[in-house]
Amino acid sequence: MGTCPEAGGCVAGRARLRLSLTCWWRRCGFATIGRLRGDNTIGTVPATTGQPPGRWPFLAPFATRSFRFQWPADLCTAWALEMETLILGWYVLVESGSVVLLTVFGALQFVGTLVSPVLGVLGDRLGLRNVLAGMRVCYAVFASLILFLALTRQISPTLVLMVAAMSGLVRPTDIGMRSALVGATVPPVKTPM
Repeated sequence: MGTCPEAGGCVAGRARLRLSLTCWWRRCGFATIGRLRGDNTIGTVPATTGQPPGRWPFLAPFATRSFRFQWPADLCTAWALEMETLILGWYVLVESGSVVLLTVFGALQFVGTLVSPVLGVLGDRLGLRNVLAGMRVCYAVFASLILFLALTRQISPTLVLMVAAMSGLVRPTDIGMRSALVGATVPPVKTPM
């Protein structure tokens, strides 16, 4: 790798790189990120610029700061919930040998559909972000409880079903709450159709 012939070494090379990254950023539709910074607090709709999305409109929501934090958190939560379902379902099936208990475990994952309207009202009263954070804390507590039971070798299919019932009270509301929070924080211009 050589240095630039101008004085200052690779200053010109860095300037070209910065310029090319800036052009790429604008082509992707993120040119207005500086104007939106400071307006995009969670719970309020940021000001829209009216500019159409760039070359890749599916990346436009990432121009909103809160979405850049929420998306990876939602992805990790979704992965964790799927792994929990597979691993604990397999555990219940192997330890109990009963397909009926496995079916009960699967049904307990959706007990929260009865409580979802209450959590939706709490989201309106307390704020979507606060309720979603509380739900994530509940997930962490339930996972810690299962981990503690497994490490102390006290875990049993009955205890797993009890924890699944508690987790199932919160789980069905998660997708709706995530979508509502994205709708409240990402401006309509940046939401792909």
